[in-house]
Amino acid sequence: MDGVQRVTFNDEAGHGASASVEVLALHQALERFTALDARAAQVVEARIFGGMTTQEVAHVVNVATRTVELDWTVARRWLARELREGADGR
Repeated sequence: MDGVQRVTFNDEAGHGASASVEVLALHQALERFTALDARAAQVVEARIFGGMTTQEVAHVVNVATRTVELDWTVARRWLARELREGADGR
């Protein structure tokens, strides 16, 4: 696919929220999301690119695990919508 790398974007709870996305599209969407919620974007980066668990992220970001879970849920939904709209030719 001409140098395009695909990654799986899902959660550890197995809610069936996996989608294959292009790394560049994810990076661009994550940059837009960072402007809206920097902490939640940090959670996404730690989970996706760092492979950290919810507990590990909570320790690094210095927030409760429930806060990480909420940030992760909001971020996944926002990013999924952005990526879906981008794929539709927004």
